[in-house]
This record gives sequence, structure tokens and C-alpha cells, in this order.
Amino acid sequence: MIPVFQFDNLLKGYFISRVNRYVVELKLECRTVVMAHLHDPGRLKELLYSDNLLLILPVESDTRKTKFDIIAAKKEAVWVLIHSGYHRKIAESFFKFDELLPFSYIKSIRPEVKVGQSRLDFQFSTLERDIFVEQKGCSLEINGIAKFPDAPTIRGTKHLRELISLVRQGYDSAIFMFVYLPAKLFEPNMNTDPKFCTALTEALEVGVKLHVFQFILIYYENTANAILYFQNKLPYSLNFSS
Repeated sequence: MIPVFQFDNLLKGYFISRVNRYVVELKLECRTVVMAHLHDPGRLKELLYSDNLLLILPVESDTRKTKFDIIAAKKEAVWVLIHSGYHRKIAESFFKFDELLPFSYIKSIRPEVKVGQSRLDFQFSTLERDIFVEQKGCSLEINGIAKFPDAPTIRGTKHLRELISLVRQGYDSAIFMFVYLPAKLFEPNMNTDPKFCTALTEALEVGVKLHVFQFILIYYENTANAILYFQNKLPYSLNFSS
């Protein structure tokens, strides 16, 4: 495994309730009840349930209503990253490992590139071509299969349409799916968002590439930090099992 990103000064807490889409009530190990920011619009019902363990990060800010960020949730014996605000930072750290990327001779990587009516996550420039990349993070696993999305994503479907348009204009484009929990296979979640799955199928048919990277988060109790490791690439299927 290759260490990619580190979270320091973490605390543990226990889930009480989801107050709204972005705020969670939880109990610290000292039994103090606090509110924490949840930077993930997904349903996360497999991870956010009564008394489930969470990893949280204290945040110093005079402008925020909450003083903690939720970083990860326990799923059986593993920790699952559920803070989508770190996805870009994780990707940029991962991109330093050229040998792990599907592109060769990379000259530069630009983040947040405006394309059409959207902003795509990255534009890779190589010696031969430019490649537009959209990154997604997956925190749902069912029966050994990683699934995305876990809630309908109009924005995600819009990004796929932009990638399709780019390929039809002669550009190269790709989807980087970052899976943050153990799985043997990735599959789009047809039951949750058929429009996204249809757009993904169309994207692959016209030439958009899908690359699925698996990461594992390990929490070290003695140092109160967690390290995200790259584990391997996963195969994917479009069979859309239930």
C-alpha cells in the first residue's frame, strides 16, 4: 500500500442524529454532545446510524457554527472517508505518483477547468494531448460491490454530459472513481440514480475512460492520526445488479 494523505489530531465520537443534510449531532468520548459539519450530501445510511463510531477533526473558526468536521465513519473493521471536501487534496497528492496514473508524459495538471456550463475537476496536459478528468468519491459498498452514487446526483450527470461532448469534439476525457472502502468490483448504482447510470454507459460507449482506484483509511489510535493508502485499481461492471 502507498500512503497518499494524512489526517492529524483526530477525535472519536458516536453518531446521534443527522440534524440536516450537512449537520450531525454526536457524542464525544468525554460524553460531551456537539454538532459537527458533514461535508457529504449523500444519504450515508449504511454509515450514519445510532452510536456508530466517527472520526472527527476539531476546526478553529470564528465564522463557523460547528467546531468539528466529520472525516470518516466506521464500517465493520474499517474506516470510510466521508468528507468530500478533501477529494481534490487527495487527488492532487495521488497524482504525484506518476507510475499509478493511466497517462504518460504528464507536463501539467490544472484543477477546476471551465468547460461549457460546468467546471471539471482536472485537465491533464501530456506531450501528446489534453485529457479532461472528472473525479468522484465512492463510500457505498453492497455485497462486495462499490456503488456510486448513493443519492441522485444531477451535477454528476451534468459532468458526464460535458465529458461526452468533449469526446465528440475530438478531446480525450476520463472519470476517476475513488473508492474509499474495501470492494472487489465497482458498479454504477442504477437503483439510486438511473439517469447517472445511463449517462455513464453512454460516456463509455463514446470513448470516455473509467478508472477506478481503491483507497483504505487506517486510523492509528496511539498518534490520533489516520493515513489514507492507495491499495489497487478495481475492475468495473455495467451489469447494474440490485
